[in-house]
Amino acid sequence: MVANTVTTHDHPIRLRRSVFAAQPWRELVYVLADFPWTIAMFVIIFTLLSTGFSLTIIYVGIPIVMAGMGVARGAAWGQWRLARRFKIMDAGRPRAWQRKRSGVLGIVLDAFTDTAGWRSFGYFSFKFVWSTITFSVAVVFYSGLGMISYPVWRPFLPEVAAADGTLHRGTMMWNDTFIDTPESMLVFAAIGAALVLIAPYVVRGFLQVDRWAMREMLGVGNAATAGRLSDERPIA
Repeated sequence: MVANTVTTHDHPIRLRRSVFAAQPWRELVYVLADFPWTIAMFVIIFTLLSTGFSLTIIYVGIPIVMAGMGVARGAAWGQWRLARRFKIMDAGRPRAWQRKRSGVLGIVLDAFTDTAGWRSFGYFSFKFVWSTITFSVAVVFYSGLGMISYPVWRPFLPEVAAADGTLHRGTMMWNDTFIDTPESMLVFAAIGAALVLIAPYVVRGFLQVDRWAMREMLGVGNAATAGRLSDERPIA
């Protein structure tokens, strides 16, 4: 069992990276859930802000921009809760909206100059691309599970005719090369096992960038406590 040690202010936390541990699977579920969440939040925030700013000349856009900034702040807290739920990061909290002016005009100006809201929009703009890449990489590496179980579901594949007229029941790789012999299926499964075994390390590497973005853009945690989990117990 391979383990890394992350030192926080008080206690070391052992993060087990083996595919047989629980945390890599939590990270995979986080990646799968984070992808549609990030896309949805970016589209909503971008639509509200772009529509609002285009209509500010007739004042109709002002409340739309304020709504967009409100959604951005709420999305930051939602992102933090999602990361906390799957033990991705639990240090600190997103930056809160700070009122600096009084009155109705002050509320409008504070909303338009809300640093936390703009940082959140920047985060989801970045994550719009990064979550797509992370999701794709995770799917590729964890597709090794399908390669390992290939002998189980291969009999349900339809027969395919090769160029020489012979029928094959299996996945075609290239130039009429089919995976339908014991030897080819063994190699196929071995490649899948290798992908699955290194998948936790690859996914965690991509999530390190996400942690950095949450820390720097959303204000979640700091350099000393980034990656700290919600409890001090070793992760199974």
